[in-house]
Amino acid sequence: MLRYPAYEGDPAATSPDETIICYPGILAVANHRLAHELYRLEAPVLPRIISEHAHSITGIDIHPGASIGEKFFVLLEVTPREGQRPCR
Repeated sequence: MLRYPAYEGDPAATSPDETIICYPGILAVANHRLAHELYRLEAPVLPRIISEHAHSITGIDIHPGASIGEKFFVLLEVTPREGQRPCR
């Protein structure tokens, strides 16, 4: 049975599909997995193009040479505006 940790760990998510399609961290990690394999194969430019494209869409920058584990997840924290208190 497939598990969906992003969905299971987020009480606001309505379905596993929502987390796959909408969460920028999942897109960033998926792109990184592809870019990293190409980087390991010593492809000259394509891994960096994939990485920069994902960064422009998600705001998450993961270098293609970075080794990340199997159970890696990107959690984005929003910084409160001036005069607001952070959520706790």
